[in-house]
Amino acid sequence: MKNTAPHYLLFTEAKSTSHSHGIGNRWRFVLEEIGTSNRFEEADEEPGVYGERLQLFAAVRGLEAIEQPSRVTLITSSKHVGRGIRRSLTLWKENDWQWERFGVMALIKDHDLWKRIDMAMEIHQINCRVWQFDP
Repeated sequence: MKNTAPHYLLFTEAKSTSHSHGIGNRWRFVLEEIGTSNRFEEADEEPGVYGERLQLFAAVRGLEAIEQPSRVTLITSSKHVGRGIRRSLTLWKENDWQWERFGVMALIKDHDLWKRIDMAMEIHQINCRVWQFDP
C-alpha cells in the first residue's frame, strides 16, 4: 500500500535578544512540501518570550499550519524540542504533564505548548531532527 500523505520539511528557528529590552524575540518556520514547489513561511515577534519557549512556539506554529494529516520531518536547532518529542512527551502525557522534581511532582515547563505538539502528533507522523546551523 502506497502512503499518499504529503511529506513536509519543517524548519524552525527562534532568536532572543536581551531580556532587558523585551523586544526582538523572533520565531520563524519554513514549511516545504517534498516533491512540489509548495512553500509556506511565517515569522513573528513574541515580546517577553525567550529561549526554549520561543523554540517550542516556532515548532507549534509550523505544525499547526499543516492542513491535513501528513508526514513531517521537523528540523530544529533546539535539543530541548528534539528530546521532548523523541523521548519525553509520552512519559509526560502519562503523568498528566508532570514530572518528579526533587521528590515532588511538578508541572512540565511550557506544558501548554507541549500539549499542542502532542495534539499535532496525533494527526501527523512526525520525525524530529536536531541540527545546529551555527557552531
